[in-house]
Amino acid sequence: MFGGIGCLPLLIQMPIFSALYFTARYTQGIQNSEFFGVSLGDPSILFVAIAGLSYLAQGYISTIGIPEEQKKTMKTMLIVSPLMIVFMSMSAPAGVTLYWVVGGVFSCIQTFITNVIMKPKIRAQVEAEMKANPPKTVVTPRKDVTPEKTEAVKKALNTTKPNGKGRNAGKQQRK
Repeated sequence: MFGGIGCLPLLIQMPIFSALYFTARYTQGIQNSEFFGVSLGDPSILFVAIAGLSYLAQGYISTIGIPEEQKKTMKTMLIVSPLMIVFMSMSAPAGVTLYWVVGGVFSCIQTFITNVIMKPKIRAQVEAEMKANPPKTVVTPRKDVTPEKTEAVKKALNTTKPNGKGRNAGKQQRK
């Protein structure tokens, strides 16, 4: 449920998810329980569809307000993530799929708040601040550089040999 902040939430979630999966699969209390008439111990096509649609909606909401180039790279994950959830949910108990349904709904809400409500406000605030206080270009002349070269500098830059030919002299005319 805490996507977008790195791999640490995944490392925390995997043991919890594994425990949830095996608990839903092998515990008699959950196998015989129901949630709104859906048995939590058996696979549920209804929960699979809701989970897939919620992750598809979350992927679509995440593309709102981003540049077209970035949208193109996100298109694959927009489709792969819901397909992965649907594929894994087909054989998982409905209790596990319910976990993904709730996670998908919360992700949709979180992404909607971030991309549709907060980012435009922040962007408008930054633009107004930049308009009121534009950045100033500061160029300071260097004081350690003199326009005329001294004799020592000219001598150091001179790479010609005593015979008048430099180290690369004549190499272009070789046959």
